[in-house]
Amino acid sequence: MAKDPSEKAPEGDAPAQGKSSDKKLFIVIAAAFLILAVAYGISLGPIEVPEATEDAAEESATEESATEEGAEAEAGETDLTEAEQVYGEDVQAEDALEDGADVASAPTLFDLNKAKKERVWGDSSAPIKITEHSSLTCGHCGKFHREVFGQFKTDYIDTGKAYVVFSDFPLNAPALHATMAARCIADDESYFKFIQELFENQALWAGESNYAGYLKKAAAQYGLDENAFNACVQNKDLQETLLKRIQAVQKQWEINSTPSFVINNQEVLSGSRSYEAFVKDVEDAVAKIEAQKPSEPAQEGE
Repeated sequence: MAKDPSEKAPEGDAPAQGKSSDKKLFIVIAAAFLILAVAYGISLGPIEVPEATEDAAEESATEESATEEGAEAEAGETDLTEAEQVYGEDVQAEDALEDGADVASAPTLFDLNKAKKERVWGDSSAPIKITEHSSLTCGHCGKFHREVFGQFKTDYIDTGKAYVVFSDFPLNAPALHATMAARCIADDESYFKFIQELFENQALWAGESNYAGYLKKAAAQYGLDENAFNACVQNKDLQETLLKRIQAVQKQWEINSTPSFVINNQEVLSGSRSYEAFVKDVEDAVAKIEAQKPSEPAQEGE
């Protein structure tokens, strides 16, 4: 029996056949894409995680740690005295000094006891005692020794009116090593000539990276040979002695700048000045000290 063209097909039959065809087509297309993706991945090769990423992370962490440590060190540095800073710099400046000397044999290369002793310029029985606190690399100290000290020596030290005690106050590593080298020169006259030479020739060595080379050659002219020089500037005992003295004068006289001069163990003058001004200030300090002395009781019968 022929079907009536107007008769509708059962719902779902025709759509079921369409779904099956679409599903097959989808599977074929998906398989094709999968094959293409696998092929593309193989062409790229294995994917590796760069090691630099991990290294960079570690380096970043290290830098952060170093920054924090540096900040802590900087924050604590203001609590250190200038003297303590010098000895911290000394550790960093050891590369400027040449090894080769047997530090253990230092006592046979220079007189350590003499190096520790107070150095006096002039007659210690003179009525005016001037204790000079200077750093050998200090520009104002150099100016004082170049422009004032020579005339003062002639008028006061050589005539027996005053004497000078040179108290080392190194403010950096070159000054510390120069101070130590000077102190290892046993003869007092040679010691003071060496000190004066270093002040007069500051421009030749104080700011130079190879300052040790200059110091070594200069010290040799005053009897301190190369081996003795090397042993001297690396001697921890002498270094510790100098540090303790600096701390003591800072505490006793409140010395915080160079040059500073203590007159007759009582009055402190700070800074460089002209010869006329220096002499006047010294004389005024002496007069002030004398005026403060208690008057002696009058003798009977006077």
